[in-house]
Amino acid sequence: MAIKLIIVLSGNHHEHYSMFLGFAANSMCLLLAIAVAIISNFKKHKHNGLSLIVDLKTGIKTGVIYSLMIATFLFSYYKWIDPDYVRIIKEKRIEYAKNAPTENIVETMQNDHEGFKDKSIKDVREIEMDNTEFWIDTKKVFPITLMSLIVISIFYSFLVTAFNRLVLAKLG
Repeated sequence: MAIKLIIVLSGNHHEHYSMFLGFAANSMCLLLAIAVAIISNFKKHKHNGLSLIVDLKTGIKTGVIYSLMIATFLFSYYKWIDPDYVRIIKEKRIEYAKNAPTENIVETMQNDHEGFKDKSIKDVREIEMDNTEFWIDTKKVFPITLMSLIVISIFYSFLVTAFNRLVLAKLG
């Protein structure tokens, strides 16, 4: 949350890379939170015969709590703090879709034969604009963020648990 607010205060919050920076920072903080939770719980209870399932539950629980906080913050941010952000991003993406180089569209069509079968370049541009209108919406920020962070936290929980059990437990 602090990183998002720093980006806002720097005046770069309407740039495309600000979304990438936010995602990267969230992923790193989520990984650190899960790692700290799993490793500290393991060290605290390792003499009691802690199971692998307990480690995973600890990591996933931490990830769900983190995900709820971040999803709520982002919904609040896009709804009340910077409501113009969604509109600006939509306009930029629609403008890009209208003016995208034909080579990029042809390459996209060639890579997905079935999805663009019998479609013209104009059709592909319209599909991109419709997708932008549909997906970039304040109401969709909360569920998309929540679900994606929960999936990432499950993956991170398995990763940290494996690293902790296979490497750190043998060192300490």
